[in-house]
Amino acid sequence: MSLENMNRADEAILDERARILARPILERQKDRGEHDCVIFTIKPEAYAIDCRYVRRITRSAGMAPIPGTPPFVAGVIRVREEIHSVFDLRALLGGQRQAITNDAKIIALGEQRIEFCLLADEVTGITAIAALDIHTRNSDRERDGKKFIHGVTNNAILVLDTLALLRDPNLYIGGDATRT
Repeated sequence: MSLENMNRADEAILDERARILARPILERQKDRGEHDCVIFTIKPEAYAIDCRYVRRITRSAGMAPIPGTPPFVAGVIRVREEIHSVFDLRALLGGQRQAITNDAKIIALGEQRIEFCLLADEVTGITAIAALDIHTRNSDRERDGKKFIHGVTNNAILVLDTLALLRDPNLYIGGDATRT
């Protein structure tokens, strides 16, 4: 069918489709409740963290351990000429501290600037995750460090609650968990 033979209703439908497709991707994602997330692994689990709070991803080379700190403190690292704490997410969530390898990655997080970093085995990519695809169980969230896990996707990716991490006073100097 040619454009000349289309009626006005058909033209309106096509115009609307074109308008929707012409919108920026971020706007379309917002309409569907999607967020771009960095996907990373801490073997054997896969995690997602909202890209809005990822400031940098780098190698763990140059990270220095700090004696006498809680098990979830992996050490410190210099990122952009500033020293930042690096946390072992596995230990933070109640598991065993992980061995740090030369291949490990550091994910620097913050709202406006880098506030601290997470240790990861591997960063595998970025994907959009819709809010409807995250299954939550709020009754378990406060136990065993699970307050940092927002939910899980159908692909078994654990979605972190980035703001809960960034606003937890125990992850800053002077917080209860850092006192020895």
